[in-house]
Formats: sequence, C-alpha cells, structure tokens
Amino acid sequence: MYSNQRMGFRIQQTHNKTRYLYLTINGMQNIVTSSFVPQFPDIKLNTHPNNTNLEVTDPLFVAEISGVPLSTRNSLDSLVESMKRAGGSSIYQVWIRPRKPGYFSRKLVERKYKSALEKVQLHDNTVGWLGTSEPHAQYDVGALNSLEWHKAAYERMCSDVLLECRVILAFWGTQMSDATFNMALNTLLSAISHTGKKEKMSTKIHTGKNARRILLDSLHLGDEARGTQLLPKEAASLFEIPYIELIGQN
Repeated sequence: MYSNQRMGFRIQQTHNKTRYLYLTINGMQNIVTSSFVPQFPDIKLNTHPNNTNLEVTDPLFVAEISGVPLSTRNSLDSLVESMKRAGGSSIYQVWIRPRKPGYFSRKLVERKYKSALEKVQLHDNTVGWLGTSEPHAQYDVGALNSLEWHKAAYERMCSDVLLECRVILAFWGTQMSDATFNMALNTLLSAISHTGKKEKMSTKIHTGKNARRILLDSLHLGDEARGTQLLPKEAASLFEIPYIELIGQN
C-alpha cells in the first residue's frame, strides 16, 4: 500500500480496548480501503473521521524511535501484549510521507559509499614459494559491515520511491510508571532493531510538555518527531497488523 500522501498506522490501547488504525488525511480514505479490503476480507473495517482527540493524563512518556528496522514478520506482536498488560493508555504509531532526496544529499552518500568500497580490500604483495611476488588480498570484517550499511544508504538515495518514516511509542495514565514504559519500549526494540552499533535504532524519550507537544503533533501526522529515510520494503514491517489479531479473526 503506497500513495503520494501522508499515511500512518496506529495501535491504540485505551479504555481496555485495542484498536488498529490506518491513518490518512481527509479525502484520502479510499486509498486505505481499496488496499486493505482485498487482502483482509474477513476483518471488519470501520471509517472514523477524527482520531486525534485522545484524553491524555499525566504521567506521560513518549519515545521517538529512529533508524532502519529489521525486515521481519510479526514484529509487533510482543508489543501489543505489553500494551495490554500495562494497565493504562498507550499508542504505537508509525507514519510516512514521500520525499525526494536532494542532489547534494545523494552525492554525499555516494561519496561515502565509494570510500567504504575502497577500504574493504587492502592489497598486499607477498613472496610466493617460487620467489615471485604474488598479490594477496586482506579483508577487514568491520569494513565489510560498513560497506553494507553505506550500500543500503546509497540505494535509498537512488530510489524513485523514498519515504520519510517516523515512529513513536507513548504511554500515559495514573497507573503508568517509567519502568513499565521502558519495558514496553525494550520489547519493541528487541523485535525491530538491529543489534550492531552502526545499525542499531536510536531512541529519545520525552516527558512533560515536550512529550505532550510531540504526541499531539504525531496524532496529526506532523513532522516534530525525528524521521528516517526508508524504502517501502524497509518500512513495511512497521505497518504490519499483529499476527495475534489476525488469528483472533479466524
């Protein structure tokens, strides 16, 4: 499912009820319904004109999550269980908007990719058993990993379809604690984040006024939260309806 407009997906746990919401701007609902119904004919789809009004009480914890996620299936199942067990209110939300990389951004990424390519193989001449000089290639494992990372970044810059992707996790309510929130956040990261230092997804946690500002902007699919440039195939797992929900429909 792809369009040239802003779109999002939200898992919302409020009033002891879990809802799964595909989000778009007014007038673009047909994009969601035309893509969703053929794939999930047994799931009931309701249209709601306004999903930005949530009763948010303190304490409020909001995490911005940025980086390239793992390409995996059923990555949100454990998070849903954590949200249900928490006892308060919570949302997980991901949203995208198409963008085109600038010329200078593309050239910078290309330069870094070529530099990483040059560092992968270090040539060294060694003396063979016949006394002749023979080329011997030495490979740096760290450089190989860095090359893969820069190659992926270069492929994104060269793609015709590039997405600015934002992800937040928010927990609130009188029963909420930072320990409960951090447990849910770690559950999510363990499912979607790479473990390598360079590839690992990063988080920024907010409380108080900043948390409320970012949450409100996110509900309107705004640009306050940090974004990551992704290919559609890289963002797909962040939009996936949890498998436990699909099983419950059968």
